[in-house]
Amino acid sequence: MDISATYVCPVRGLAGLEPPDPERLGQAAKVARALGLTRINLPVLEEALLKPTKEKVRYLDGLVRALDQAAEAKMRIALIAPAQRLLGLEWMAPFLVRPVKATRAPKVFLKVKLKKGATRF
Repeated sequence: MDISATYVCPVRGLAGLEPPDPERLGQAAKVARALGLTRINLPVLEEALLKPTKEKVRYLDGLVRALDQAAEAKMRIALIAPAQRLLGLEWMAPFLVRPVKATRAPKVFLKVKLKKGATRF
């Protein structure tokens, strides 16, 4: 049986669109392994990959360092890319959302703010 958990970095969270802190992910991987988990799911938000090239490379470099720490702890990591529903919110890249005024419109997390919106599809 595969027992997994979704990891959200307690320092960087999701709103900053930063890669997980390598040291903290390594520690979390060791704890997860000790608890009997076999995999950690790591969300990668598409919005983090829409940055200018220099920032995107910095993000991916940080992600690779974090994955290396998890590998040292012998913990499997599954990337959720791009993450869509996480922590009860819909996460969308800006080009996929259009604003709506309807009261029943779904709330989406867009550009580090919670807004009413609808997907373009």
